[in-house]
Amino acid sequence: MEIRLENVSKDYPFKTALCKVSVTFAAGKIHALLGENGAGKSTLAKIISGRIKMSEGKLFLDGLESYFSSPKDALKKGIAEVQQRPLLSFSLTARQNILLSCKSFSSYGSRLFNTRLLELKEKWAPKLSLDQKIKDTGGAVHFYTGLLCALMQDFNCLILDEPSSFLTPEERKSLFLHLREEAQCGKTIILITHSKTEALNYSDTITLLQKGKLAGFFPNPKLYTSKPSPLTDAGNKRISADGSSKESKPCIRFTNASCIPARQPAVRGITLCANYGEITAVASSNEASFVTFENFITGMSKAKCGGRVEFAEKEFSAKKYSTTFLRKNKVAIVSSNKTFRASNPDLSVEQMLSIFGGNPDVLIKKAGVSITKEEKCSSLSGGMLQRLILERELSINPDLVILCNPMQGLDVSAQAALCKRIESIAKEGAAVLLIGSHDFPMTLCSKVYSLQNGRISLSFSKDGLL
Repeated sequence: MEIRLENVSKDYPFKTALCKVSVTFAAGKIHALLGENGAGKSTLAKIISGRIKMSEGKLFLDGLESYFSSPKDALKKGIAEVQQRPLLSFSLTARQNILLSCKSFSSYGSRLFNTRLLELKEKWAPKLSLDQKIKDTGGAVHFYTGLLCALMQDFNCLILDEPSSFLTPEERKSLFLHLREEAQCGKTIILITHSKTEALNYSDTITLLQKGKLAGFFPNPKLYTSKPSPLTDAGNKRISADGSSKESKPCIRFTNASCIPARQPAVRGITLCANYGEITAVASSNEASFVTFENFITGMSKAKCGGRVEFAEKEFSAKKYSTTFLRKNKVAIVSSNKTFRASNPDLSVEQMLSIFGGNPDVLIKKAGVSITKEEKCSSLSGGMLQRLILERELSINPDLVILCNPMQGLDVSAQAALCKRIESIAKEGAAVLLIGSHDFPMTLCSKVYSLQNGRISLSFSKDGLL
């Protein structure tokens, strides 16, 4: 299916998200939609998938002008989409979510449904547990569930928004191998990404957006060039404390702590320490145990917990460790799920920023985001939302900042800016604890722990103590 857009624009009350974009996505190819956060990538994808309506312009499918009133309408015409955070029912299993999507759009019989689903699962997501409830799983399972919902449909075009955000390198390689096979069968694949490397390695064309406008179309990825990553220089720097009396003293320490949920992999023997004025990172290649670990560290777990916690020189049982405790002690928390845990799409920017009594206008200015406080959070790009949430959390002047998957979904320039911001937080004397450190320069960290198979170990320390 060839998809062609002519002079497509999307206007909101307080901004223009897309301005007269014209581009063609040919059939049988993988097309990368590249750009910084807020460039208009997701807006363009939402128009193609029927999730939002363009303000002006035209859309053509195989030369015929088309109009979509909803995602269901777009799917009837062969366009399926996998959102970065698929809209799933958390009370249902992966299998039930997929069945629900098929009942909405298809006439699968139960036997045909199960046969087809198992075929796709074995090919695309062999490790996926279909009968585990979504609420007990992490980002990778959510993505694969959304992907299988799309693959079960009769599609000619597949749109994927940041598909590799939660995947391991092996899973990412397998995903793009199968996407290439779909393209070779004549399907149109549109890949939204902030990763230049991903676009260069896996796509056939690159469409570059900047501030809602078409900045370039490259029929061959080799023709695309960009500036070197700003992270290159940042990676050669070392965090140093600002000389405060708290320098190198423990802010928070866990000793032989554990968290044992009923339906998720447990984490045991957690022993780690984050000092004032330093960045401490925890890397994890195990998605399931990472979810348990994040819930425990942020105090959001309702599971059985054990061990000891020391915070601000006060020691207590891990059973008393909770989000309420952290908030009472002015701890900043930015969870992995910034859309629904750290915020909500239905809130206005003002409502989201006013949780701790901060001045929304001041926080918007500090975040450097071009937005008005009256707009809905749903109109924010991932990078804009990330910056606003971080400034909101920092407004309480915390001694401890917990950042979960902070680099997720950010383009190169946004990642570099975030690294500098995290550096400055530590230099001002706060302890920074990164949970999920993918793409973060490890040379900025004083300590790096590794979480594998539910166990944690110290893999790097600037003091050389392992």
